[in-house]
Amino acid sequence: MGEDAIVRLFDPPNDCAPADVIVPNGDDAAAIAGTTGSAFVVTTDCLVEGVHFDLAWADPRFLGRKLVAINASDLAAMGAMPRHMLISVCLRPDVRVEGVRALATGLHERCAAHSISIVGGNTTRTTGAMVLSATLIGEAPCDAIVRR
Repeated sequence: MGEDAIVRLFDPPNDCAPADVIVPNGDDAAAIAGTTGSAFVVTTDCLVEGVHFDLAWADPRFLGRKLVAINASDLAAMGAMPRHMLISVCLRPDVRVEGVRALATGLHERCAAHSISIVGGNTTRTTGAMVLSATLIGEAPCDAIVRR
């Protein structure tokens, strides 16, 4: 089963789609109508240890920068300006504090470059692979959203 087929499994039934959803599940990001002719454009993506990176060669600062970049590129693809970000990190107990600091530094550097504010998120422990995830919220005029 490919990615598009898996994504479609999470589509809401046709009669349940809210009226304020301009771009639903299945595109680079979702778009939700605001109150002034603009839309909130929301996307999420993650980096998984062993799939997207290996700490033996991946610099944590680079990973922080990359996490912002992969999400910001989805917003850019739809013509939206990034505004806010939520992050979620699943860290193993053996991850060194210096590595977490470097990850945060990379996040802050890339966020500063794009005027993105980190507004919340989650941290948790894992005994398996590390997972770094971000959700970006951007904004675009409703009539200027670029679709696939």
